[in-house]
Formats: sequence, structure tokens, C-alpha cells
Amino acid sequence: MGAINRLRAGDGFVPVVDNYEVFGIVGSITVVEPTSVTVHEVHATTSNSFAPVDITIEQGDVIKFINDGGEHNINSVDNTLICSQGCVGDGTNSNSNPTGFPWEIYVKFNQTTEISYFCQTHEFTGGQGIIRVIDTVFLMDLNKVSNFATSFKAITKNKV
Repeated sequence: MGAINRLRAGDGFVPVVDNYEVFGIVGSITVVEPTSVTVHEVHATTSNSFAPVDITIEQGDVIKFINDGGEHNINSVDNTLICSQGCVGDGTNSNSNPTGFPWEIYVKFNQTTEISYFCQTHEFTGGQGIIRVIDTVFLMDLNKVSNFATSFKAITKNKV
């Protein structure tokens, strides 16, 4: 595991686990959702799966993982991201093992990557997912290509 650092990230100081920033935690504590980034939700469901199973986000976006009920955690295949009531290496000493206690946690993804993950309890019964983190610049370039293609079709259509 990488060293734990405290970085300023728009909404204050947040713990960093390797390349993931972890925002907020569990139970009866009120967690304020980060407002300076796009927040996506992934639910660990009562049917022992994740919803959505496959999610693509932009670099710098946040995923709010939510335990909807059942004994769940989030565990990346490479073990760099293991979370439930807290995350391994976030400095909180909170539980990262599967738990039936209701929890939600925010994780910010700062680098482009593809992360396969699973619930340790339900890995072989459908509790698996994937996160794709894409480069925002690449996404903007695709939008330019799409806009150009639309303009080109419109021009071509008018000439015919």
C-alpha cells in the first residue's frame, strides 16, 4: 500500500489511499457529498450484486459506494482498494471487511485505469463489478470528433 497523505481536494482535506481519495464514512455520522466533482453511485444490493455492474467515469470523478443491505464490501482484484465502513490504509482504522452494518463511502479516482472489484462474501455468486476511469481530455476530443462528423454530414446533406 502507498503512504497515506492528506491532500486538499476542493471540499477540504481527505485521506488518500494509493491513488484513491476517500471522503466520508458510515453509520449515524452525516456525510456531506462532495460538490466540486461528479458523484456516481454504485450499490451493493440485497440480491448480492453491484448496481451498476459496469461503470465508466471520468478521471477525477467520485463513486459513492452504498451498502443497501446484506454483508458486503468492495475489494479490487489487485487489493489496492478494499472498503466498507472504511478503506484499508485510509488512516481511520475503520472496518474494511464485509459487514451487514449500513455504510456508504466516497472514493475519488484520480488516474485513468480499469478496476475489477468484488465483494469478498459474494465473489463467486454475482458480487463482482468493474470501474473504467477515462481521461477527460480524451472524452473532450471524442466530443469534438462527434461534433465535426455531425457538421460534415449536415454540410454533405445540404450539397446533395
